[in-house]
Amino acid sequence: MTSSDETTAAATASTATVVEDLAFRARALAQAHALSANAAQYRRWRLERDEADHRVAEISAWAATAFLTGYCVRQVEQSFCGVDVAGLATGLASEQRMLEWERQAGLVAKAMLSGAGGDPSPTLLDHVLVAAALDDVIGREIDKRNEHVREQLSADDWSQFEGFIAWWVMHGYAICTVEYSLLGVTAEGTT
Repeated sequence: MTSSDETTAAATASTATVVEDLAFRARALAQAHALSANAAQYRRWRLERDEADHRVAEISAWAATAFLTGYCVRQVEQSFCGVDVAGLATGLASEQRMLEWERQAGLVAKAMLSGAGGDPSPTLLDHVLVAAALDDVIGREIDKRNEHVREQLSADDWSQFEGFIAWWVMHGYAICTVEYSLLGVTAEGTT
């Protein structure tokens, strides 16, 4: 192995460690149900809007968990970057404000899914690291549901279910990004 190969292998191992740590910490934080009051209110509102569309009774609970875990990926990312996010305001209450959060979250998710993170990137850490952590979280959320619902769904329905879980994880991440951007927390740090 050349020194260049060793450097590349070490960088790859380091990246994998950061991704695993970010995803692990997000899953652990999610167990504490670490949503702000506004995020919890928004999640309830969004789930109520979607509830009639679900054919599997547990799907709302799974969506809520996926949202929470995606939200926690962003919280851990902020922690890694030393961003102080204490003192979130409450009072999202109006449907108009929730619709605006949803619109802004769609822009964040679109930037994340573009592959480059957009300009400016919505991530605080390297986009590739955050995307890999989100992929890990999505995969684990889907794996947790495999035994419960896989036999009930056709291949097409299973594919839609995977997309559904991925959407909720990404949406949780995006909502946390939007929420903190209202406080001036951006990829450049606290303003």
